[in-house]
Amino acid sequence: MFRNPNIWADLSYLARSWMATARVISRNLRQYKFEPEVAFLKDILKPQDVCLHIGASDGRHSLVMARLAAHGHVYCFEPSGYSFGILQRVLAFHGLRNVSCFHVAIMDDFHDVELVVPVKTSGRLGHSFGQVAEDKNAATSFPDIQSEDMVTESVQATTLDAFCERNGIDRVDFLRCDVEGAEYKVLNGGKRTIDRDLPNVLIEIHPHALERNFNSSKEEVFNFFTSRGYEAYCLKEGRPQRVDSVVDEPWRDYFFLHPSRQIRFQ
Repeated sequence: MFRNPNIWADLSYLARSWMATARVISRNLRQYKFEPEVAFLKDILKPQDVCLHIGASDGRHSLVMARLAAHGHVYCFEPSGYSFGILQRVLAFHGLRNVSCFHVAIMDDFHDVELVVPVKTSGRLGHSFGQVAEDKNAATSFPDIQSEDMVTESVQATTLDAFCERNGIDRVDFLRCDVEGAEYKVLNGGKRTIDRDLPNVLIEIHPHALERNFNSSKEEVFNFFTSRGYEAYCLKEGRPQRVDSVVDEPWRDYFFLHPSRQIRFQ
């Protein structure tokens, strides 16, 4: 079904989506342009692990997680309709059967939310930069990229706790979270699950978007984990190193490892 009365606009949308899919698959096949943290997932994930990928985007982390947890399962969540189509096609191409995808936003309540996605100066959608914002006007600036416009999409939201309960997920071993500023919303809606399982975590923290869009802070996210006994790491000189705070950058990935899982980077 076409999304827009203008058939040519819809054809252009589909063409861009398929081209983006082909670009992601090509990069996967060439092992090209994976984020540097991906190299260390092999030290964390085990074959039987149950993993959650919140903000799955085009599925590049999902692919690696599914291969490392080959006898476990990966649950992927992506609120953007554009990205969700790419995610499904990419994972289907790679023949992954231990992955389930859900077109939903993970937050701390159940009301519909607005997803704001930048339009790059090249004309392509910045699908990996989509932000959920309580005030969509506050999310019109994207300091990470050059953009000249934005599109919005209304998306159904649920919580991590509710999803796990509804789907009978009684164990979570690993959580990847990349939600462009909604980090604390995700964590707040998943407290029961996280307290129950103490999964290892790779989370992208966005200090500016946290404050601008949700009146939250990088300290709030960091303290969520450290108050539960987690140890924090981020890459320095190409290796994960212990840290005791979040740097004030537009974004950075952090590993939070719980000592009870006895994981150490090789």
